[in-house]
Amino acid sequence: MPAPLRVLGTAHLHGLSPNRREGVILVAAFGPQYLAICEVAAGVDEAVALRLRCRARLPDWPLEVAWAQEILVVAYGRVFLELWHLEEGALRQGVRLPGPAEVSFLYSAALRVDAFDVAGAGVGAVCAGGTFDGFVVLWPAGKAEALQLAGHQGAIFRVRLFDANTIVTASDDRTVRVWGTAASPLGAEPPAEGADVGGWRCLAVCRGHGCRVWDALLADAPTGALVVSASEDSIVRVFSAGGVLLRRLSGHQTRGVRCLELLEHSVASGGEDGAVKLWPLDLGGEVSVRSWQVPQPEDWIREVVVLSHLRALVATNFGKLYRLQLTEGEDEVNATLLFQHDGACFTSMAAASAHIWAGCADGRGCIVAESEGEPSGTWVEVFHQCRVGAAFASEEEGLFCDHQGRVQQWLPGPAPRLKATWRLGGEKNRRLLCAERVLGSWLLGDEHGVVHALKEPLQFRKCHEGKVLALRALEEPGEFLSAGADGAVLRHRLAEGAEVSWAVLGTFRPGCGLRHLAQLAVLEEEDAMPQMLIGAFQSADFVLWDSAANLELWRFRCGGAKRPHGLVADRRSFTFAFSSGSKTLEFHSTFAMDDQVGLKKPLHGREIHQACWLQPGLLATASEDTTLRLLRAGDGQNSEPEGTVVRFPGAVRALCAAKLAEPLLLSGGAKGALRAHLAGRPVWATSLAAEDPVKIEGEEESRLEERIMALGCVSFSRELLVAAASSSGLLRSWRLDVERCLSGGNADATFLRRCQVSGTTALCMTCLGSADAASAASAASAASAASAAAALVGSADGKLSACDLGPEAPEVFQVQLHDAGLNDLALESDLADPTAVRVVTAGDDHRIALARLRRTSGRWVLVSSMRVEAHSSAVKAVAWASGRVLSLGLDRRLRVWQPETLQQEAEQVTCCTEPETLAVRPLGDRLILALAGRGVEICSLRSSPLPG
Repeated sequence: MPAPLRVLGTAHLHGLSPNRREGVILVAAFGPQYLAICEVAAGVDEAVALRLRCRARLPDWPLEVAWAQEILVVAYGRVFLELWHLEEGALRQGVRLPGPAEVSFLYSAALRVDAFDVAGAGVGAVCAGGTFDGFVVLWPAGKAEALQLAGHQGAIFRVRLFDANTIVTASDDRTVRVWGTAASPLGAEPPAEGADVGGWRCLAVCRGHGCRVWDALLADAPTGALVVSASEDSIVRVFSAGGVLLRRLSGHQTRGVRCLELLEHSVASGGEDGAVKLWPLDLGGEVSVRSWQVPQPEDWIREVVVLSHLRALVATNFGKLYRLQLTEGEDEVNATLLFQHDGACFTSMAAASAHIWAGCADGRGCIVAESEGEPSGTWVEVFHQCRVGAAFASEEEGLFCDHQGRVQQWLPGPAPRLKATWRLGGEKNRRLLCAERVLGSWLLGDEHGVVHALKEPLQFRKCHEGKVLALRALEEPGEFLSAGADGAVLRHRLAEGAEVSWAVLGTFRPGCGLRHLAQLAVLEEEDAMPQMLIGAFQSADFVLWDSAANLELWRFRCGGAKRPHGLVADRRSFTFAFSSGSKTLEFHSTFAMDDQVGLKKPLHGREIHQACWLQPGLLATASEDTTLRLLRAGDGQNSEPEGTVVRFPGAVRALCAAKLAEPLLLSGGAKGALRAHLAGRPVWATSLAAEDPVKIEGEEESRLEERIMALGCVSFSRELLVAAASSSGLLRSWRLDVERCLSGGNADATFLRRCQVSGTTALCMTCLGSADAASAASAASAASAASAAAALVGSADGKLSACDLGPEAPEVFQVQLHDAGLNDLALESDLADPTAVRVVTAGDDHRIALARLRRTSGRWVLVSSMRVEAHSSAVKAVAWASGRVLSLGLDRRLRVWQPETLQQEAEQVTCCTEPETLAVRPLGDRLILALAGRGVEICSLRSSPLPG
């Protein structure tokens, strides 16, 4: 972290305005009558340096500063604008632009600046200000006329221009207002109140703040536009675009929240407690509330098990078991009576697979089998004259426990069988509160902070100062988490051998003084302490806490932890259920179904660079963690990792699948390593240094270390042509003997040649041959296969290169399609012209481009090209699907485009974080998509909206 820099002397720093340039960020810092320019530069070691460039004294109190190239526009409290020129490291005062005469003073201001001409006259600049008496003043720079929007009943502390047609204001009257014209993105909203003034009207009023509102902004979240506010009562609130309060975020302590800033799909807040907190806006949208009441007034809820976002089980004190089903879009909760036994009083319940395990107050246990017919229950005698205090279940068996440390292990079936009986040592009263299966054995947490392992001999360990409330197994064998009433989450490792070893690997404590940690939902396990959502109780409130961001996501007053409750949570949504007054079960949920179904798996320890389908249901992934893995997944089936894990000497960057009798996978990465696997069997391995080393000019013994960044191949009748593009912009090609591979031998590879296709790093590539382009089919024999094949390469300078793969030195064709790196490309034959192909590309400049290329007599010609702004951040991947173009951006949007005009047709928000690659495979009337980045998301989209 860089050392702090005092830029305004002893004056307060009131605001910052950054201006990004190549390699440098200039920041305008302003306070009472001072303006300073600071330089923020990042070194090669990623260290950040701060340097004061210049400083100037201002004629009045500045409210806002905006950049227009080398000019700074300053808005002052006395209602005028002033231009300051940054020239040769110094600030020079320029033209003053007076504001409307009827307004004497502003308390806040916002600027929208498009450009200024050389003479200094404002062009396309708009200022919006807030006054002490609650008016919003809007005027073009240099113009005397102004619009005044009335509505607030107090001083306006903050004004923000979301765009040219939308304004957000925060006021002393404890409200936030959204103003807009008919051209605003929110213009379809009905007016909240007040009359239309010059085309402007109040679109929404956000109420519910306990104190003054210091700041507010409008955020474009995955679930729609949201209004976020920062208040003096230390709470960040999230409203819908219509002004409906959705969430209260209570992370700051004791003092007010002063400022907000938007970061992707999160909001950062700064408070008077000195803390900066990050609030994700993509975890759920509006919290829906639904409730269910027990049918009989004498009944009351004893136990709740939340199975999923849409299903739950309830046990009552009058021997009834209910299955509850929630339907999206409906307010009612559908209940089905699964089982009833007169005279029974259920005290505990657990569920797994097709069985429900319920314990009774008289010491009996009931095992209910859920089948297609009417559920049947079998009673077993568990404890004599002692209530069953807890029940736990796994796929294979169940446990019944009492409050004295006695545990019975049962196997289900038509005649349930007692497998084992255990007696835990220690205090007489030893209630068991949670359980989990690790390494084939049960772990139990009790009320004294001890975790017990049911194995011979009995193992136990004091883990928490208070109750053990939750246990969760991790994917790493033998590792699990425990959470307790002492406010700590511990990561453990059990190892079996001659002696059982038990080690605590790490500890995590959430903030805000949370102690009663009752629920754990693990999101990712790549760090020493996994990323998780923690369900905790603070007095009578339930709190959902994000361990990665260390902040509170949601809080609700539910009465406390002693009432039956349950939680299901993942990265996108959560569902919390609790018993209200023992008669009603309330469901609070942000879950919403969409058109994609699938899963999210971490799979690798680092980011995934490439993914490709080998065959239906079998996906290969290449990662920065030096491994190549296979994942078996598809529409409507579970996703399980295959046994194949290939390790490279460094990051695996590139994958390519060849269409042979059996799937052949080509992979490459760091240190120029290149490998081939046929049906999981290695058939070829080489490296660029071994095959074709490149010497560094002027250094006799040194060789250029290259990474393979992209791979492509063309399959012919008897051989496979393989091409690899490297970090030095070189393209190399090999010819592989396919028949030897298919007959059980290793590939006989012949190196063909190399050529320079780019002056910078190659990022992506695809190949086409006689099977891909009619123009290449003129040479159909295997001997001329290389001459009939070509490669298209995208590079870090935004250029698309094309060249033939024949033995002779090719003529490289290049065209500039993007202003920054060309991250991915996909091609499709042009049905209207057999000699042409259509290539869609993804760029770091937020655009996608579509180019039409023609190849005749070994020469490439650009026929046409177009590009459009596609995403709000870098576009990482593109693909052709059912005659349409798919694009995937870092903004986590998957978009569908009409290829003729590049008009957007559909959009889907994905749950894959930091996506890098996209693989598509048709399956019937659906498209199976693999999205990979920080994890793998397998989902399916209906292809019916995609004609053709």
